[in-house]
This record gives sequence, structure tokens and C-alpha cells, in this order.
Amino acid sequence: MPSSHTFTSTELTHLRRTVALAGEALESGDAPFGSVLVDSRNVFLREDRNRIRSMNDATRHPEFELARWAAENMAAEDRRLATVYTSGEHCPMCAAAHAWVGLGRVVYVASAQQLERWMAGFRRELGEKGTAPVANLPVTTVAPGVEVVGPVAELEGEIKALHRRTEIKELAAELDIILLHSNMKSPALWLAATACLCLCAPASAAPLTDWEDQKWDAIVIGAGTAGIIVADRLSEAGKKTLLLEIGGPSYGITGGTEKPKWLEKTSLSRVDVPGLYKSIFGGSKSLICPPGVVNSYQACAIGGNSAINAGLFFQPPASDWDNYHPKGWKSVDVKNATNRLLSKQKSVTEYSRDDKFYLQTGYTAAKAWLVDSAGFANVSFNDKPNNKDRVFGRPSYNYIDGQRGGPVRTHLQDALKRKNFRLATGVRVQRIKQIRGLASSVQATVNNRNISILLAPRGRVIVSTGAVASPGLLMRSGIGPSDMLSSASTAGTPPSNWVVNSQVGQGLFDNPNTFIELSGPKIKSYTHNYDNPVPADRDLYLSSRSGPYAVASQTSVFWGYVPNPDGSRTGVQGTIDSSGFGGFTANNTITMNIYGTSGLLSTGRVVLSTDGKFVPSASSGVYYSNPRDGMNIAKFIHSIFQYLPSSTPQAPSPVGLTPLNIARHSTVEQIYKYITTYSTYAVGSVQHWSSSCRIGRCVDVNTKVIGTTNIYVVDASIISPLTVNPQFGVMVAAEKGAERILATWPL
Repeated sequence: MPSSHTFTSTELTHLRRTVALAGEALESGDAPFGSVLVDSRNVFLREDRNRIRSMNDATRHPEFELARWAAENMAAEDRRLATVYTSGEHCPMCAAAHAWVGLGRVVYVASAQQLERWMAGFRRELGEKGTAPVANLPVTTVAPGVEVVGPVAELEGEIKALHRRTEIKELAAELDIILLHSNMKSPALWLAATACLCLCAPASAAPLTDWEDQKWDAIVIGAGTAGIIVADRLSEAGKKTLLLEIGGPSYGITGGTEKPKWLEKTSLSRVDVPGLYKSIFGGSKSLICPPGVVNSYQACAIGGNSAINAGLFFQPPASDWDNYHPKGWKSVDVKNATNRLLSKQKSVTEYSRDDKFYLQTGYTAAKAWLVDSAGFANVSFNDKPNNKDRVFGRPSYNYIDGQRGGPVRTHLQDALKRKNFRLATGVRVQRIKQIRGLASSVQATVNNRNISILLAPRGRVIVSTGAVASPGLLMRSGIGPSDMLSSASTAGTPPSNWVVNSQVGQGLFDNPNTFIELSGPKIKSYTHNYDNPVPADRDLYLSSRSGPYAVASQTSVFWGYVPNPDGSRTGVQGTIDSSGFGGFTANNTITMNIYGTSGLLSTGRVVLSTDGKFVPSASSGVYYSNPRDGMNIAKFIHSIFQYLPSSTPQAPSPVGLTPLNIARHSTVEQIYKYITTYSTYAVGSVQHWSSSCRIGRCVDVNTKVIGTTNIYVVDASIISPLTVNPQFGVMVAAEKGAERILATWPL
């Protein structure tokens, strides 16, 4: 029977890795077993898989190899406090080795008794006979002093399926030999072999395709920052929910394998390590949307942009909801949604598991400038989320135990436990099939096959592919402004079924950003290295999830507002990075990024390409199309420059920070010209896209697209520009959006 132990998310991560290792072993021709060794704090140490066939050695069990490694590399006390996670309970040989070297707990997915029962059933099913050469004894019989936890009910099915495939493969191999020797002369043998070979394929293929033939209460398009949360909450409420993702694995927990060599012996992918955040801009084989999907830098992988961003996680001030969102979405309305989010995903300001702060020379210099000289308040942003005027502090991130957090680590893991939830990857949705706003199915491409995925009666489609892609999908489905529908008239929806909604794609926003390079006599620049980290920093992260690689490169953050004559305010945010940028990368250089945030007037729209592929992209006008925005940001930069010591790029200050690409004594007008003129340092896209299908304009307060019956949008598209990085607000919108959708569902 299942264990009464309540497994933590970290324990389940290690257990899922053992299942993945078992799958790798099976694909390599070995028996499906995998094991992971962790220390007393559940930090990964080593892993292995079964290699009995590939090494031609019947003793090459992963548990035995980990015991051998522990004996050679760990002190006795460390071994006693360690845990071995494994896909199947130790055999007697491995249990004895585990006990003899003094290792601690064993946590297994499937027990020895289960494995024996399954194998006997498979053999009966396939007409095989035979017994194991060694008695199948539980660990507690062989090593009574070892603590044992298991089995794990939610993962048993995956392990059982792997072992069934093993038996089928072995029988298929035997029958293949029979076929060769019989030269296909025996009809009985031919039929037996054919039956076996037909049996092999469905065992692995059926779970991948059965979702295509079902009808769904909810089809959520996009397993990103918002889509995962919506799908989790709808399935939690009992709705049969299908979550579609165009991409594939990202985090290690999802099966992501893109990583540098120094992570190869771990369960981590590049996504999991906060310090590898900026390396994504150097390229990725599997995480970024390929050409023809969306004309912006966006993730196409499980987790969406939450899998590739820095992980900054600031709660928006109440004024963002109260000033820029309609009734039903004010701060009081989203309070419960915010609390639900924080109950699953904490916002942290201490990142390294050793409770130390790293890369602090930039933080110290910025604090001396902005707090000690300019008079900004030094605050904890998690304690005072509503205070965003002349404040400075440490960044808040969504990390969990020194690794990237986000909805993949939280909401998705909960959803995957439910029988009424399904995640399907590698699915490119082409359009929503709808007749005058009533959706009946989603048309998609999977493995070069065109399929239709049907909605159940009273079902809903929720679009959650991002602020550029979501309006694009609506337009390709015949929903949007008339000019875009006309340009997409060959996309598959006849004009008689169009839903004309002029606000689809309108108001597209991105934060205008300026890189300001700063040097200082006490600055020690630090650049995270993807392939070759500093060995001490690498080892510190691998051993304890601590050090520079436990955090992205932003070391401090600050905010302010610029008042406008009409009584409104323009928000400005700044971050301090650990290294220089562009042509300013000396060892004493750091970067300050200045963003325009809430209250800006410049926006664009989402448009489709005219080449017949209908690829969505941003129009012109997103950055500084209204001159007030650039002038207010220039005023803010000028105001804080007044608190720097006198300097020029050619004669830097000997005591404080010196601006290098915008001179310290620049006028407001000179700063305005610099930040609004395109260069390596100004008017570049930050990819914080939002606001292209706003609540009350494009969708109603229930997030339903105006003019439709059962089509919804829940992602960054529906929120107005925020004072903070958008991730937290998008996740709140997802929690609230799911709540509003469920409230409209017929009982």
C-alpha cells in the first residue's frame, strides 16, 4: 500500500529523477532502475542508472554503485545522514551494500513486493515462465537498521509501465530470433511474433495520443507563466483540463536536459540554475520559440518565460490595480488571489542556502549613492510592497532552495497528480475553430499531423500564449480588428464567422530600457560563465545551492515616480547588475538599467505578417511614441545623477560611481536625446510584453473575449503596465482569472 509519508516537493523532484533515469536505462537496453544520492539537506550528490547489459555485468545496479561511491568519497557521519532515492526498492545485494557502508534512508517509488507481483503478472500476460535467481527480500529484512520510505503512489504507474516495456522488449527479441531461424515458415510462430510486436508499440504510444480523442471541459493553450496556474486551478475544481504547450521540457523536473557539462551528473538543467539566466541570450537549442511562431524573443518550453527570465518577483503596489484596472480587478478584489499565489510560491530576498549575500560591491556602491546621498529609503520590498517611491533594496526572487522557482515547480506539480489533468507538449495550435464566437475545438499540429481537439459541452478555451502570441492566435481564429482579419482571411475562418473586436492586440506595452554603465574604484565586476564557472563557485553551488550561481545578476533595485501636470504619475524602476555591458566590461564596471513602468502613454499593437504565415509581432510606437514618457525618464535619471560625485568618463571619480556612456553632468535634454535614440544601450526590447488584450476593453471582467461565448485570455495580455517586473502580476492575474472563469461555469 502507498506510504503514509507526505512527500515534499524536493523529495518528489529526486524521485521523478529516478524515474527519468530508469527510462534512460531502458532506452539503452538496460533494466529500468535509477537512483539518486543526496546529503542531509536533500542536496544532490550523485546519480546512476542500471547498466547490467551495456556493461555486461549483472552487479551494475545503481544502488550498489552509489554505495561504492559513498564509501570512497563521504565521511561516515555524512553517509549516515544521506538518503538514497530509487525507482525500485533495493535488491538484497544492494541493500547489503547500503547497510555495510552505513548509508541512511532509502526512499523508493516501487517496493520489492510490487515489482515481484508486476513481473509475475507481465509474464503470465505474455505467456512467459521463469523466476529471479535471487530471493526477492525487502530492505528491512536484509538490513533491519535502515529506514525505508515508500512506495510513492503517484509515480508507481510510470515505473510499472517501464517494467512492462522491458518484458515485452525481451519477448520481442526472443521471437525475433525465432522468426529468423524459422525463416517465417511457421504461421503459428509468425502470428505469435506479430502479436508481440504489435503489443510493444501501444505500451509507449498510447499515453502520448489518448488525449487527442477525448473531449475536454477546458483547453488551456500555453503552459507558461499564467497557463499553468489556470490549468491547475481548473483541474483542482474538477474540470477535465488539457494544457497544450508548443515546446518541450525545460526544468530538470520536466525532463529538461539542456545544460553545460558541469551539470551533466546532476538532475538540473540550465533552467534550474539562477546564475545561468543571462546565458539564454547567447542561444538555446530547445527553449526559445523558433522562427515562424512569434516575432519576439520568447520561450517555447514548459514554463514559458518564467523558465528563462531572471526570476524577479515583486508584488505590484495596490495603486497598480486601483489606478489602471476596472471594477472587479481592484487591489481588494485580487487580495485573495495574491494570497493563494504566495501560499504556493514565496517571494524571497535571501537566495543562497548558506544565508550569505554574494556579488555585493555594486550593491554597496549603489546603496551609498541612492540611500546615503540621495535619500532613498532602504526597505524590504516584501514587507512594504505598496511603497515604490524613492525606495531602494535587495531584489525579490521566486527561487526555491537555491534553484529557479515558478509555476512549473509549484502549480504544475500539483496538477500532474490529478487524473482529470493532462499536459501535452509539442503541440502547435493553429487556430480555434469557432462560429461567431462559439468555440467547438482547437486545431493543432502534432508531429506533422493536423488534429482537432474537441471541447465538451459548455467547455472553454483559455488562450495563454503571451501578449504578442495570444492576440495573434485570436486573429488567426477570426477574432480581432477588421484590418487584421482581412489580412488573415486565408487562415481558415470564413468572414461569416468573424468576431470583430478592435481591441485585440491594442495597447501592446514593453518597458523602455536604458543601459547606464558605471565604474567605481571598489567595484569588482562578476560575469556568470555558462561553460566554465569559477571552480570554487561551481562547487559551492553543486554542493549546497549556495554562492554566486544561486542568484541572477541583479544585486539591487530601486523605484521612483515622476509627477505629471494632470495629477498622474510615471513610474521608473532601476536595477543594478553585477557586470558591465556592451563596450564597458572592465573589472570595475557594473550596469544600471532604468525602465519606464506604470503610467506611460506609449503603446503599439500586435500585427500579423503579410507573407501568408500570419506570424504575430509588435508594431511601431511601443517605445517613446509619446514624448512625455522619455522626458519623465530623463528627468528621473538627471535627478539621481545630481547625487553622484563630479566626474567625466575620461576623469572618473576616485570615491564613488562614474557614469560612462551618459556623462554625469548631462542636461535633461541631453539625456532625453540619448535614451530615445536607438543604440546598443537605448530603445532596445526588454521583452516584458503586456497589455495587448486589456480587461474591460478586449476581454470582460471574467477574462472572456468580448464578442465570444466561451473563449478566454489569461496571461500578460490582460493586465495594464505595472510598476514592477510583470511576472508576479501575471501570476496573480492567472489566479484571479481562473477564479472568475470558474464562477461563470454552469453547475
